[in-house]
Amino acid sequence: MTLATHIVIAGAITKPITSAHPALLFLVSLASHYLMDLIPHWDYKIHSIPDKHKESPDEIQWNFFDKVFWKDVTRFGIDALIGFGVLLFFLWPESWPAFFKVFLISAGSILPDFLQGVYFTRKAEFLKPIQRLHDYFHTRLRLGPYPLIGIPFQALFFILSVYFLL
Repeated sequence: MTLATHIVIAGAITKPITSAHPALLFLVSLASHYLMDLIPHWDYKIHSIPDKHKESPDEIQWNFFDKVFWKDVTRFGIDALIGFGVLLFFLWPESWPAFFKVFLISAGSILPDFLQGVYFTRKAEFLKPIQRLHDYFHTRLRLGPYPLIGIPFQALFFILSVYFLL
């Protein structure tokens, strides 16, 4: 699932409880990531991972000096900024504490994917249990190769979430 979709879904889920403690908002948005990963969805191709490593992710070795790696990082950043921007637009925080809550909702909703990137790029063994949890919740039905199904399906979740943010 794209980062923007994770963020917008987490915003819709936490909107009724935005007055709650920031830690609760963060935890609910974190949980939403794992729950949404259960749903078959489309993921864009990560060009800095060779196809031969797709089935054995422990062999992934990213080259930080490769332009393709930085293009992927840029795409991740733009994706997250789109989701954060949509959330800011609909929740429009009028104070710094409210802005901080929107930030925590966004951060919690994409943290598992960020940690996955750290795990694979740094071979951070201490993150292995978190990666296993992420793999456990992630759907086995991958729609990446089927963009004509996956993209509209994910767009539907995005639009429904925006509706609940209204």
